[in-house]
Amino acid sequence: MHLEHRSHPSSAPMLRVGVSSADPELIAGISRAYEVENVSIRLALTAPEQLKIDVLVVDARHHQQLVPTARLATEGTFGIVVVARQQDAVEAMKYLDIGALDVIWNGASEQEVNARIRSAARYADSVEDDWILVDELAISLKRHEVRRSGSSIRLTPTEFRLLEALVASPGQTVSHRDLLYRVWGTSDDSGRHQLRVYVRQVREKLETDPANPRFLLTAPGVGYRFAQESTSGKRAAG
Repeated sequence: MHLEHRSHPSSAPMLRVGVSSADPELIAGISRAYEVENVSIRLALTAPEQLKIDVLVVDARHHQQLVPTARLATEGTFGIVVVARQQDAVEAMKYLDIGALDVIWNGASEQEVNARIRSAARYADSVEDDWILVDELAISLKRHEVRRSGSSIRLTPTEFRLLEALVASPGQTVSHRDLLYRVWGTSDDSGRHQLRVYVRQVREKLETDPANPRFLLTAPGVGYRFAQESTSGKRAAG
């Protein structure tokens, strides 16, 4: 079981940069300064929270990338830098308006590209990221969103309040009474049957095998707990 909160490295050489481009010179230039991962925009849109990168460089010189960039700027956990056509200020402003942190003109030097990547990483590092990753499961309390293997899971407001009460204290058992109070505003033991019903419903949506849960666990006679948080991180520098 692997649970973690994302963190960004503070030193430039440790940055992980995703590059969505078919330009070998652009990729080679960034690779000389940072650890680079080739990223397909199409795949990134499936589960952006799972990308192990600090900055995504989107090459928009040959294809219109406005719509996917807007989505990634909203859903991703990384800063976005766009490489745009030379002398196209209107296009550049469009990307900045939808959330890109910087726009680089076609033909910019390798030093300038890497400097702008560092700047974007510093800004991204200051933005709170609350995605919690547990194996293939991703939960954002701020966004009220749950995904499994990149697919959104729809929870009712009550189901989400139950999950939120458990995720807030990963690895710690939350008593039946405490859950009843946090979710329904009452600590009456008569509500335990209702609690069991909702736990079962959430498991059916989150778990691959609800009869053998990995995420939402039972503490017999006491309450329930969410999977134990791991102290290890995805990134060597994290």
